[in-house]
Amino acid sequence: MIIKSVKLTPFAGISNREQTFAPGLNVILGPNEAGKSTLVNAIFAALFIPPEIRKNSEDWKNFISRCLPYPGGDTARVKIEIAAENNFRYSCSWGADREERLILEDGSEINDSQTIRDQLQQVLQLGRSTYEEVLFARQEEMIHTLQKLKNNSEATGAISDLLRAALFEAGGVSLEELEEAILKEEAELLSNWDPGLDGPRGGRGIDNPHKTKVGKILEAYYNFETVHKKLKSARHAEDEVDELNRRLAEKNAEREQLKSRLSEMETLEEDIRRRSTLEPQLETARVKETELKAIAKKWPGTEEKVKNLEAKIASEKQRIESAEKELKEAESILAVRKKKKLLERVRPLHEKISDLQQQLIKLPPLTEKDLNYLRQKQQEKETLKARLEAMKLKARITAEAMLNLTVTSGLEDPYLLQVEKETSLEAAGRLNLEGHGWSIEVQSGEGDANRVMVMHRQAQKDLEARLSELAVTDTEEARTIVARRQKLQTEVERLRSELSGILGEEKYDDLARAAAAFAPDKPVRDPAQISNDIGNLNVAIKSDSYTLEEEKTKLGEWKEKYESSDKVIEELSDYRGRAREIESALGRLKPLPANYANPDDFIVDLKEIREQEDSLKTAIARLRENLAESRGRLPEETTEDLEEALRLAEEELNRLKSRARAVSLVKEEFNTLKEELDKDTLAPLTEAFIHNLSVLTGNRYTAAQMDGALPGEIASPRGKTLPVDYLSTGTSGGVALALRLAMARYLLGEAAGFLVMDDPLVNLDPERREAAARLINEFAREKQVIITTCDPETARLLGGSLITMEMDNGDS
Repeated sequence: MIIKSVKLTPFAGISNREQTFAPGLNVILGPNEAGKSTLVNAIFAALFIPPEIRKNSEDWKNFISRCLPYPGGDTARVKIEIAAENNFRYSCSWGADREERLILEDGSEINDSQTIRDQLQQVLQLGRSTYEEVLFARQEEMIHTLQKLKNNSEATGAISDLLRAALFEAGGVSLEELEEAILKEEAELLSNWDPGLDGPRGGRGIDNPHKTKVGKILEAYYNFETVHKKLKSARHAEDEVDELNRRLAEKNAEREQLKSRLSEMETLEEDIRRRSTLEPQLETARVKETELKAIAKKWPGTEEKVKNLEAKIASEKQRIESAEKELKEAESILAVRKKKKLLERVRPLHEKISDLQQQLIKLPPLTEKDLNYLRQKQQEKETLKARLEAMKLKARITAEAMLNLTVTSGLEDPYLLQVEKETSLEAAGRLNLEGHGWSIEVQSGEGDANRVMVMHRQAQKDLEARLSELAVTDTEEARTIVARRQKLQTEVERLRSELSGILGEEKYDDLARAAAAFAPDKPVRDPAQISNDIGNLNVAIKSDSYTLEEEKTKLGEWKEKYESSDKVIEELSDYRGRAREIESALGRLKPLPANYANPDDFIVDLKEIREQEDSLKTAIARLRENLAESRGRLPEETTEDLEEALRLAEEELNRLKSRARAVSLVKEEFNTLKEELDKDTLAPLTEAFIHNLSVLTGNRYTAAQMDGALPGEIASPRGKTLPVDYLSTGTSGGVALALRLAMARYLLGEAAGFLVMDDPLVNLDPERREAAARLINEFAREKQVIITTCDPETARLLGGSLITMEMDNGDS
């Protein structure tokens, strides 16, 4: 078969495009995103993906869902025209509108999905995986050809089967017919039967049987299970009839016993029911008699108790008033005592604080800030003095006659010096010598001595002025006074805190003023004891009041019901007479059986026995119905007949299993024969591959070690071998193309057939590209080849029928 045309209406990004193809080589040239791959994908989808594909399938997720029109379309549609022995047109759509249609050359139309698939498979001949891995070569898959074929047994298996069949039939024996006969016999016997499990495939027994592809063994197994199930059902039905007969006999016997007991109880029923009415009346009369007797006895005492309780409660209330006055006076006196004690406790603290504050007042008001200033000036003066003393000066004076000098050295005061002949002097920073009518001043060259001396005098002056202002003699005295003030202030704060903690919310001055107005003290009882007495009295009043209320309520109820105690006595006499009458009537009735505690138990038991008798009657009727139904369910075949049928079914099942084992042995021998034939069947494929490999590699590789239908190693003319897994990208691409062309030739055989490749020359160098173009053209003399490329030079090199695709209107 070859592809004459394909139309996309729409598919992926192409909305309406039809493309025709010629026999031989077709080269589709166009830029990326022009729609070349979309065209190839549409051909593949039409041939191999049915429209009823489920949306959770891999084909939908990874293929069809990406081919729906962008952005909002929900249906993809492809029409393809095939040229074979019988030409036909096929259209298919996926998505919201799922349909397919096959129109034959004579105009007849096929819409049945399975018939269409059968027709397509008849012209395709090979399986989907074979086309996918060999005859449809996408660009990104070319370099991975060998690995993909290793993982796809269908494609390599198809090659082996074709070559093996040719060799076998050359000897006059039809390999396919023999294998078909063996497989047919095996399928007829073992279809949906698992020999390993010795049972139906998937564990599907008679309750969930296979509906289709039921082999002879499975059919015999289902027959055996069906007979076994019938036998089991027959035995169950017979057991059920026997069980129902037994239960019916038990229920009849139980009912007869119950009827006898019921007859005896019914002779006593009337008297027992009369007794059940009179005995409660007698009980009521006796209870009322006892109640009235108690009321008549308690009435006078209750009236006296009410009077006594009222007097007691009045007395307790007066005692509470007296105790509350006593409590108020005791609390007042105790509060005065507490304040007096508090004042006595805090007075020494208050006096001590006052004494410390007086000491603070007497000290000069020096602060830490003042002390820091004095220390700073003292340090400044000493630093300047040290700087000046570091400026060492030495002078040597020689005089022939007595010389009177005034000497000023550094910071020292001037003094008189008489020099006879010679003397030496030392000074710090500056040395001033004065005589009659002259003076000499010498300064150190290490700094401005005069400036240092001026700064020193100023520091001295500032220090003395501040000491005078603060009324202290020196810095040490100032430090002592500041330390003393801080100590006194800390102690005052501590004592104030202690005083505040003791006083709490009280103020010392308020407490001192209140002390003069305190009332005189006198002995009092503990307020807690007084409060306890008041509490006890309140509890007593509450209890007495509750009791009084109860007694008053009781008297009120009695008066409302009986008016007076005399009326109670009259009513008591009436109930006594009524009780005697009821006792007389009970004496005339039949006695209650000894096993009943009271008439109500007898009546309840009688009711239950009647209900049991009715229930037994219903149960017996139901059992009789069930027995009739069970007898009706007894099979026509006896258990003996079914046991014989089961034995025969088991024999047939075992016979078919034995035949299946024999067929398996024949199949093993046949496969062994096939393996022997396989040693030479792949020779034509190997020769074709080596021819293609030599051309594509410029005779650098002229031999190959095959692993079945796939090369494991390739070899140079000198015998140097290289595993195909270690080939460079260019060489690997050449090997892949050589293998695909060789496989395609033998897969398609004598039929026209087609091969689709996406830019197969992209990874090849210029030399290999030219060789590849020659091989492809050689292949295209007999088969249809469709090649896509975005490279104009590749299209020129390949030649053939050129199809140009341009980007327009967003189609891709």
